[in-house]
Parts: sequence; C-alpha cells; structure tokens
Amino acid sequence: MTNDKRALNFIASAFFDYTASRFLLINNHPLNGIILASTAIEKYLKALSIIATGKYEKGHFDKFEKLLKVFVGTPLESMFNSADPQFFDALSGGYQLRYFDNTYEIWKVSFVTKQVLAELDYFINEIEKWIVVSDGVDNLTTYKMAVRNNDTRIYDNNYVLNNWDKKTFVETESNSFALFSDPANSVIELVGSKLCFPYSGRMTTFIIQIEGQDPIATTEFERRLIEAKLEGEKS
Repeated sequence: MTNDKRALNFIASAFFDYTASRFLLINNHPLNGIILASTAIEKYLKALSIIATGKYEKGHFDKFEKLLKVFVGTPLESMFNSADPQFFDALSGGYQLRYFDNTYEIWKVSFVTKQVLAELDYFINEIEKWIVVSDGVDNLTTYKMAVRNNDTRIYDNNYVLNNWDKKTFVETESNSFALFSDPANSVIELVGSKLCFPYSGRMTTFIIQIEGQDPIATTEFERRLIEAKLEGEKS
C-alpha cells in the first residue's frame, strides 16, 4: 500500500496515457498509440520502483534496461518474464521515433495493432495487481475504479477484462504498422488494414529490407533483460 505522492502522481498520469493509447490504437493512429503506451508503462514502472525502493531510475523507454534493473531479483520480475519481449521492443522503438530529426542511428518499429492492444491490456492489468493506494476511493486506483464501473475506455476491445480467448481475439481482423527511420532522415511507413495474422504466443514483427543493407534484427528485449540481470548481480 502506498501514499507516496510521487508514486500516486505517476499512477494517475499513467492511467490517462493508457486510456489515450487505447483510443489511438483502436482508431488507427498506431504510432501515436504506441508512444503513449510506452509512457503509460514507463510511469507505472516508476511508481512501482518508488513503492519498492523509495526512488526511481530517471529515463524513458528508449533506455528500457534502466527501468528494468530495479526489478531484477524481486517478485516483480515475474511480470516481465510472463510478457512478450516483442511488446517491449515495440514500445522502445515507438518511443524513440517520436522525433525523426533526433534519430542518430537506424530505428524501426513494426506491429499488428490488435496484438499490441492485447499485450498492453495484459501488462497493465498485471501491474495493477501490485498496487494498492491508501488515499483513493476504497483504496482503489483510477484503473480499478474504472474496472469496477465497467468503463468503456478500458473495456472496449479488452480481451483480459472481457474474459475473451486471447488467440481468438488477436487473430481477428486488425491493422498493421511498420516504420523505418535512418540517420539521413529518410522515413518509410507501411500501414495495412483488415488483415488477419496467425498467433503462436509472440507478436508478429516485420523485417524491413532496405536495398544494400542487411535485414534489421528483431527482438532486443531478451538481450537487455540478460544484461540487466548481469548488472544486478554485480551491484
């Protein structure tokens, strides 16, 4: 249980980023949606860090390993182990691509919108299981009050809260999105609509092949998770 004002402010702000992200993803604004999804989870993780340690790591989702390090070796680490690493890659890539003119290295992000929505709803729900506030209504966060009130902002297309089968949900028609940006500020954006993708437990990603260049590797999250664990063992 927490009454730390910093944590409470992060939690409140995270919820509004989360609901805005859901609205944007559902209404076919994928890049804006993934950016707000990354800030929502970043703020939630900073709140959990304050609750667990009294402080938080400064940083954003383009430096995800810094946010992750504080949870290594704690019960909270199980949240990351149960989540799809491709989801965190999409969040990290999306956050980095807020401003194309600040891109000093090759960055790409690709995802199927409904798969991102499913992972976002799952992970936010898992985070909220660890949070109890001491000055809210009935000690509930804004998210838990929204759940209790059947708030459409979080129930719309939410397989977790509606108790839908995940595989069935993510394999229905969805939009897809891919964006590539290089240091020369050339940007390639690909958007697909009303497509169905088979789901085998990992998010679908798209390899963007630029003539004369090697295909861009997919998941970086697992490498970062290993590095964070090693760093935690040293400290």
